[in-house]
Amino acid sequence: MRRQDRREFLGTSAKVTCGALALGAVCPLSAAEKTKAKPDSYCGLYCGGCKNLQTSSKATDPAKVKCLGCKSDKTAGWCAKCDIKKCAKEMDVDSCGECDMFPCEKLTKFQNNGKDYRVLAEKNCKAIQAKGHEQWLKDQKKRWACPKCKATFSWNDEKCPKCGADVLSCKEEATAYRAKRDK
Repeated sequence: MRRQDRREFLGTSAKVTCGALALGAVCPLSAAEKTKAKPDSYCGLYCGGCKNLQTSSKATDPAKVKCLGCKSDKTAGWCAKCDIKKCAKEMDVDSCGECDMFPCEKLTKFQNNGKDYRVLAEKNCKAIQAKGHEQWLKDQKKRWACPKCKATFSWNDEKCPKCGADVLSCKEEATAYRAKRDK
């Protein structure tokens, strides 16, 4: 059996799965693992706007993947234990906006706790009712992409993290929605 030299080994080791970790190499997420990221939730939040999901979906080290969205196999602690998620699964709906009991007390309490991104969950559930889930997802993907460079940004961003352009912040959108809703 021919012995590989170091350069030859390193050139082929990227093709080897996470066994390379024993040698100190970084094991990137496979394309299949990255496609498991689910940008939508049951409560109406767009997980694609969550910094946790954005960071996790770009991670090259599987140990740094914290959450790929509440409908994925890898969720952050609070999403894994969510009562709204549990209820939506029991009701067999993709979104609370599709539920016959919308808006329920549990969802209303969640959406109206004062956090801007949760106010948008209420708005989103109503949009899902009006447009359907697929169209809403397309709209959200566009909404959370910088109009100038198309990079994604999070609920907390007021400027694009890539090009620095002004973006419609979650706070601005929530303030406008509250004013319209409360008239």
